[in-house]
Amino acid sequence: EGHVRNVESIFTARVPIVKFCDLGTSIECDLSVENKGFKNFLLSINWAKAHEVNSALHRTLNSFSITLLVALHLQTQNPSILPPFSMLFRDGIDPPNVEKRTQIFLNWGQRNQESIGRLFATFFIKVLSLLTQRK
Repeated sequence: EGHVRNVESIFTARVPIVKFCDLGTSIECDLSVENKGFKNFLLSINWAKAHEVNSALHRTLNSFSITLLVALHLQTQNPSILPPFSMLFRDGIDPPNVEKRTQIFLNWGQRNQESIGRLFATFFIKVLSLLTQRK
């Protein structure tokens, strides 16, 4: 029975991944199994794929880049929804220390009352602003 469907291993990619779809949510996911920076980092890239902004073939943003942009957006809200990553890694990058530090931040974003729709819209406004600053 399982919890996923459409499991596909892609070992020829720069970073080998396993692609699958979560049965409970129907979210398409990529599981990176060899990424030295973030082992077993699970990313939902359903939106990006649907809008064709997540394609190595077309040289668009990769999953990691999109994740960092979303993290930046959530960290720069007022009040912030995500803490700065430097706070999470203050005691080192080994998993037990990071897991221990994350417990401090479990309720970090609760003060922010923005709707998901507004956060989604302001994300694109921020990305557009970042892109136009580069010109």
